[in-house]
Amino acid sequence: PVVRVTVEADDAALVASVIDKLESAVKAVSRHRLEHPMSIPSLDIRRFTQPSSPEDRAAFVQELSGTYREWGFAGIRGHDIPDALVDAAYDDFKAFFALPDAVKKQYHLGGGGGARGYTPFGIETAKGAQYHDLKEFWHIGREIPREHVHADVMPANVWPDEVSGFRDHGYA
Repeated sequence: PVVRVTVEADDAALVASVIDKLESAVKAVSRHRLEHPMSIPSLDIRRFTQPSSPEDRAAFVQELSGTYREWGFAGIRGHDIPDALVDAAYDDFKAFFALPDAVKKQYHLGGGGGARGYTPFGIETAKGAQYHDLKEFWHIGREIPREHVHADVMPANVWPDEVSGFRDHGYA
């Protein structure tokens, strides 16, 4: 869903207040989605890795694509990641996103397009979109040695000091 708000006001404080209220509402929705993961589409990865037919594999790819278009992410089940590791990672991620904005913003790497670390609300814009996304996120990428030939285009990951276990559980 897209929310468009037009505010015509000369009062900068009023505009800032409206923006703060919108950000609070988006954070509440984000927290709800984290706390209720079954409310998002959940797909079984075995339909891709061990498909019953080529058509089923193609259907999985189409469903995943549609889920990304509508939601921007999907729940994946049927993987071999232990539940205890998933639960520990969720606990760490919830702890990070509960930190004050000033702390989280220390891990924002400007100019990187959100490729690593924290990206605050209102920074990212979806391809072809007119308005900034109203979400915050953390991006973890593949780790490669800094002397690797592609190190210049694959930045190192950033890890928050405030949440012990974030790296161990997030990159496992």
